Amino acid sequence: MKRDWDEAVHDGKIAIEDSIFEDANNDNSDALDFDGIYDAIRNAGLELPARPRADDLKGRVVNCFLKCEADRRGTLRGRRQIMLDDSDVHHHRHSKAAVGGVAALAIGDPAVFVSVDAMHQGPQGGGPVIAIIDAGE
Repeated sequence: MKRDWDEAVHDGKIAIEDSIFEDANNDNSDALDFDGIYDAIRNAGLELPARPRADDLKGRVVNCFLKCEADRRGTLRGRRQIMLDDSDVHHHRHSKAAVGGVAALAIGDPAVFVSVDAMHQGPQGGGPVIAIIDAGE
């Protein structure tokens, strides 16, 4: 959806009733990078074990925003991918679906927003991640 106006993204603390929302960012190294998502959540202030799972988040992730794109080299972790060669579906749709599924699985919630065309916004095939957590007691 195209917009005719700018939107600002807040970076920091927002107090709403008894909750305090914290946000932080990190880079995903590729479309399958769970650790990049969990590192963004840690950077926002949520303590996690060394190998976290969605249950460790205890429902405190409010949302997760990611930018992504298909790796221009046509590979993903050393394996050939066909996202850039599919004539039926644009590679943005493949990438968005894959990254959205990985993120939803990582946080145990489909409350994710994935935007495409992350060129120059992270490593090849990766992109920035922003996690918003509820840091209230």
